[in-house]
Amino acid sequence: MVIRFKLPTMGTILLVLLVGLFSAGTASADGIAHIHPHPRMLSLVQQQPLVLEYHNGALLKGNYSLTLLWYGSFSPAQRAIIVDFFNSLSTPIPTAGKKVPPTVASWWRTTESYKSGATAISVGRQVLMDRYPLGKTLTPRNIRLLATPGRHKNIITVVLTAADVSVEGFCMSSCGSHGSARLPWSKTRGARFPYIWVGNSATQCPGQCAWPFHRPIYGPQSPPLVAPNRDVGIDGMVINLATLVAGTVTNPYDQGFFQGPKEAPLEAVSACTGMFGSGAFPGYPGNVLTDPVTKASYNAVGIRLRKYLLPAMWNPKTSQCATLGGAHLLIRGELCEASWPRLESETDQALKRKGQHTLKRDAKDGSVPRPKTARTREYGKGEGVRGIGRWAPSPSMAVEPVGHLT
Repeated sequence: MVIRFKLPTMGTILLVLLVGLFSAGTASADGIAHIHPHPRMLSLVQQQPLVLEYHNGALLKGNYSLTLLWYGSFSPAQRAIIVDFFNSLSTPIPTAGKKVPPTVASWWRTTESYKSGATAISVGRQVLMDRYPLGKTLTPRNIRLLATPGRHKNIITVVLTAADVSVEGFCMSSCGSHGSARLPWSKTRGARFPYIWVGNSATQCPGQCAWPFHRPIYGPQSPPLVAPNRDVGIDGMVINLATLVAGTVTNPYDQGFFQGPKEAPLEAVSACTGMFGSGAFPGYPGNVLTDPVTKASYNAVGIRLRKYLLPAMWNPKTSQCATLGGAHLLIRGELCEASWPRLESETDQALKRKGQHTLKRDAKDGSVPRPKTARTREYGKGEGVRGIGRWAPSPSMAVEPVGHLT
């Protein structure tokens, strides 16, 4: 089912403005925190300092692995964008002492200030459910059912639904959610496990759940930003996943850091909705970096030099929403150490497609001649980098195809 929107009346617009003015997120009766699809509106009166109160509950600190459940059709390239984002959270970028744009890891490091202690995130088990075992229309109960099987010790289960999957409340009241559920077979009474759900809004509501990469349905109609990975739906999912994984770590069981009632909490990132750079205001994401070649907007880089646009996060040390700032030097090849993946030139890729595995290299410097018709980008030269090319795609990921639930 594709959710469609009618042209809003004046009463509807006023209602949306009032809702956005007082809340950025909602929660259902079972304690699931949701990402609201409308950016939080700011009033004209002077605001009090934003404080997320700690409610003396458990936080997720230490090493945590993510179990990814891909429900529906996701291409390998789409999965790689999200997997690389998650693996970038706890992977420092080698810079050889040079200035680089802010990194995904530096954004994530803010969570260490929530009751001191780091949370290291890595991708573990992945499961492909491209045969839609529960159909293409899901309920919150279905999401919990998908997240329940398997091991849960030091594991966060992430359910990702494809663009052709409709989830109850998706686009209408939320773009994703995080919560916790009881382990039915646990010997420990009341034992719970955390889980996250995010949907791909590319065909259903990109103006609500993939902003600022698509024009919003309401508010100022400024031109959308160019998605850093050229996929509006997936880049929008990254923003929502960043919001929810931060909320899960800092408020996993409704007793962590949040403001307001636990039924409708403002959490680490949802308290800063719509802010991506300095000078942000409703309808304007703020000042961010722009790739000079692709014109894509981003504010952080991760592993394989992949670019992302990440939302602001509340910093407990300053009691403010902190964005990734600083227009540092753009990353070029000379900043890369041998630990980075090697460049694969356009010529290499063209010859591979033709089945020619032996490349003819220039006798002077060993580089592959640049084809006249190839669209390439110069990154410079450095250790582990040669000539002109682009970063090779992510390595294949171990996933488990699943046709039905057991």
